Amino acid sequence: MRYDAIVRVRSHNDVCAQSVEADSVMELLLLGAACGEDITVTADGPEAEVAVDALAKLVENGFGEGE
Repeated sequence: MRYDAIVRVRSHNDVCAQSVEADSVMELLLLGAACGEDITVTADGPEAEVAVDALAKLVENGFGEGE
């Protein structure tokens, strides 16, 4: 689903702290954040809040891998 917002995710790992746009699952995978690792999600735009909520649910559900 697309939202009218730009969402960025930043990892805080010891190897490579970096930030990516969360516009695709591939970008999030390339971030290299491990399970349980802290990340920061920021968003700007008219639908920023709903976009962050949707991404939080996706992460909390393990990207649907348990299904």
